[in-house]
Amino acid sequence: GPAEFKVARCYQLGYCGEKDAVEAAKWFQKGAEHGYWAAQDSLCGDYYWGHGIKQDYEEAYFWKLVADYTRAEIGLAIVSGVPMPTKLTREQEEAVKKRVGDWEKTHPVPTRADQPEPNP
Repeated sequence: GPAEFKVARCYQLGYCGEKDAVEAAKWFQKGAEHGYWAAQDSLCGDYYWGHGIKQDYEEAYFWKLVADYTRAEIGLAIVSGVPMPTKLTREQEEAVKKRVGDWEKTHPVPTRADQPEPNP
């Protein structure tokens, strides 16, 4: 969640020593899997641009949709600076949407109180 996001930002910005995009992506992944929307947004960007992780447009789209879902569920505006899904085929898009549906069934959204605004 938020704590993992803060660790990721430390690595991303170099507050933990040298900047380390690989380590940042690992921590964003952990925070994203624990339902924190800011980590989900960041992981989307990492996958889209290939920062610290292998570039993967399907994974980027997956995390964008999960972040959008999380934001909507806790009452935050849906915004993303990552252009989607122009890099995917219709089949890829549909497969990702199915994965998101499966995610939503197995990952309850934390409450708004558990979703603070990010600030490293």
